[in-house]
Amino acid sequence: MDEVIEIENYIDANCVRHLHLMSNVEFGPDDLSLPDGVPHTVTKEAGVYHLRASWKAREAFAGTMRGSDRWERLVVLWHIDGKISTCARDAAHEFMRVFGRVPDFAAVCKIPRAAEQSSLDIDIPLGDGLEPLALVESHDIPERFVMVY
Repeated sequence: MDEVIEIENYIDANCVRHLHLMSNVEFGPDDLSLPDGVPHTVTKEAGVYHLRASWKAREAFAGTMRGSDRWERLVVLWHIDGKISTCARDAAHEFMRVFGRVPDFAAVCKIPRAAEQSSLDIDIPLGDGLEPLALVESHDIPERFVMVY
């Protein structure tokens, strides 16, 4: 009975992924594919090991948005820790790696005023001859995140 059991694995309304795993055998983040630098704890409770970790999402998943748009989409949600265009490109490359196709849109909660004033159609170039992402605004996306789909 050396298997790892998933107790929790979800993304909350603030786009934070929560992971809680359990095993009879001691394990750590090197045994899993946690993103680099993710803080975690490993505890032993009643003879069973528990790993718990939470981080701002930077990953692919299938899901729906919280608002009235309830269509399930293949998306990559990416925490913005720099320029929106750089993070959107990184998210698009993850989308292509996981889902095998190029996304069409990059959605943010609020398009920065400087970008709004530069043009009516805001595109984020992906390079390599790929079509650019159309940057759109969606109040369902939390601040400091970009979602590509």
